[in-house]
Amino acid sequence: PGRFNAPGETLGLADVPVAVAQALGGAGASFGTTILDAIRGFNDVVFEAVGVLGPFTPVIVAAVVIAEVVVAIVVLRRIVYIVADLLQLGGLTE
Repeated sequence: PGRFNAPGETLGLADVPVAVAQALGGAGASFGTTILDAIRGFNDVVFEAVGVLGPFTPVIVAAVVIAEVVVAIVVLRRIVYIVADLLQLGGLTE
């Protein structure tokens, strides 16, 4: 068969990483969508509230975007360290 886990296909040990990646990808996609929807809702509220500040609006919008980017980088870096520790890649965290 040309696809993973096709009808009648016998799965072997080499198929375990693909199965795990598909399971985590499905769970991660719904979790990621939930987080992005929450950020989008927060941004809508903040940007509407800041819209009345006139000339200071671009400065505050830029500050909010920069803060979100910094938080995302810190969180992603922490996730990389956690995965590196789980995979015994100690050189990344030392």
